Amino acid sequence: MREIKEKIRNNEIIYLSDEKLIQEVIFQLDNNINNDKKKWKQLLFDVIRKWKLSNEKFSTNQINYLIGGEAFNWKTLAIRLASQSKNLSNNEEFWKWVNESDHNGDIPEKDLKDFLGYEKFRAHLSYFYGVIVEQALIASVEDSQIKKTISSGILSNKEEIKSVYNIIYGDSREHLWQIFRMEYQIDILSTSFSVSDQESFVYWLFKLRLQNSDPARIASDTKQGLIKLEEIKNSKILRNKISNHKRL
Repeated sequence: MREIKEKIRNNEIIYLSDEKLIQEVIFQLDNNINNDKKKWKQLLFDVIRKWKLSNEKFSTNQINYLIGGEAFNWKTLAIRLASQSKNLSNNEEFWKWVNESDHNGDIPEKDLKDFLGYEKFRAHLSYFYGVIVEQALIASVEDSQIKKTISSGILSNKEEIKSVYNIIYGDSREHLWQIFRMEYQIDILSTSFSVSDQESFVYWLFKLRLQNSDPARIASDTKQGLIKLEEIKNSKILRNKISNHKRL
């Protein structure tokens, strides 16, 4: 797939997509699905595995599939492809799957590795630990701070929430965000930022934590994030069970 250089930001090349070639890829995907509709998921992963663009300007949005050049968000790419696919854009099964499944798409890890290929699966693991688990770690520490504040008889406030970043990363969220935006040359005065910017920030925080923490602390923090992630997963399962019960 031909890539057209747009600009260089933080030593990371960003590309404008060649819309004609991408349309051909999506057209072929739709043809393949038409020939075997039951295999739409496998056929979608065939395209994802072969996809070359790490970044793309789609419509007015800058989409980052490979965060920090290391962490691959395959669901973002799946949604982008489906948005222009005649077969997938109105496929309720696809949208339910991509929005409600876990980070592996509820696919056994061995099968997902085969679907993505070795390199993309390794990058997918970087996304899992660097973005998903890191977000869960932040949420876990935030919850702990709120509980600690409430147990002391004091209502939680924004300052308590802000202290979460000091606990994990040794600095305020505002200052860390400013440093990140300067490094990635994101307009500091701008009040708007994309989901890709948010995920890039979280991955940047993850790398910062690895750089500044000893192995024991890294292992402890990762475990805390994984435990929180499991709690979130279980709470979603419980909510779905309750919701399904109400429909009966």
